[in-house]
Amino acid sequence: MAVPVNKMFPFGRDYAAIEPIYGHAVVARPGIVQALSELIAEGWIAREETPELIRQIMCGNGLRFNEGVRFVYSRRHRHQRSAPTHKRSHI
Repeated sequence: MAVPVNKMFPFGRDYAAIEPIYGHAVVARPGIVQALSELIAEGWIAREETPELIRQIMCGNGLRFNEGVRFVYSRRHRHQRSAPTHKRSHI
């Protein structure tokens, strides 16, 4: 089954603390390396494409997905998401 690279999110959720982010990245990297190595070996992608693919998979997709979303931190609610504000146009 093929998945477009812009639909890949190896991190399954948002984290409030830094420690789980680092740990999850350590766990995700070997799988990504193995998958990309197989794609290179089978001729599906060129080795030169991999640095950009890795950046997109590890952080680029998440940044684009959450663009415009503001995270609010408080003592009571450690990571409450608030919806982006959009200007409405009058029709």
